[in-house]
Amino acid sequence: MMYDPFSRLPQLHKMLQQLELQRQVLKRKGLRLGLLLGGILWIAGGLALYWWIDWPGLILATGATIAVCFITIQAQRPALNQRYKTEIIPLLVEAASPGAHYTPQNGIEEEIFNLSGLFGTRPDRYHSEDLVEGQTLGTPFRFAEVHAEERRTSTDSKGRTQTHWVDIFRGFLFVADLGRSFPGNTTVYRNRWIKLRFGFPRVKLESPDFEKQFDVYGNDPVEARYLLTPLLMERILQLDQRFGEGLTMSFRDNLLIIAIADPIDHFEASLWLPLTDRSRLEREWGTLSDLCGIVSTLQSCFRNRPSSSL
Repeated sequence: MMYDPFSRLPQLHKMLQQLELQRQVLKRKGLRLGLLLGGILWIAGGLALYWWIDWPGLILATGATIAVCFITIQAQRPALNQRYKTEIIPLLVEAASPGAHYTPQNGIEEEIFNLSGLFGTRPDRYHSEDLVEGQTLGTPFRFAEVHAEERRTSTDSKGRTQTHWVDIFRGFLFVADLGRSFPGNTTVYRNRWIKLRFGFPRVKLESPDFEKQFDVYGNDPVEARYLLTPLLMERILQLDQRFGEGLTMSFRDNLLIIAIADPIDHFEASLWLPLTDRSRLEREWGTLSDLCGIVSTLQSCFRNRPSSSL
């Protein structure tokens, strides 16, 4: 699918040009300050290190100077990012889903993440941002970037304890309120060789293509088969291809919860790359269009069903 936000948003190019000028100004400002601080560091620290450990000291001082320049330039990024998130991204969101609202500082609650049952463990560190809320065909939806981590500790040969963080999930969490409660819990995981999972039994379905990609578990097999009709399984496979085959989903209470693994940090401005780069904006536009289009892709699968069955 081709995405061209510039044809939909004629004002976008001019806005990006203005923001690009600010990026260049901020980058030069950071570079000048970085060279000043780095130069002072190199002269003072370099001479001291040279006297102490000879030429390796100058190499260390040069590396530290480069690091100071990088950090000083990067420190200018929040000013650029604030404008990018308040001027450019809301424009893309409104075009992708008219009436949708973008709140960069908000996200999906950790309770929803845990309710989904998709991840097997509760996070020790959880962060969510870039919340988009909207409505399609009368169905409210919202999605946001999520980074959930687990803290792990290990002990080395000297008995020292070390702590490191392991990703549980990084990507988008999408939540749609289907307006009717599900009596049971149905979860759609990625297909894997080991089929045994603690909790709910596996539900066999009649679609070989679907079962090549997914394993379904639920505490009510009849309901799970009722939910996952041939049409819905076909649509889920379409979404899975659209999002790079990283999709899992669950039905909890009245919610459809979809997790889409994605290692890219979206909706962020970079000081190092031109903001007028078309391919970058097309990628962001495509991501937003696909996410906002999930409801319209799946809605017909739930329309006109008797609520007593769901």
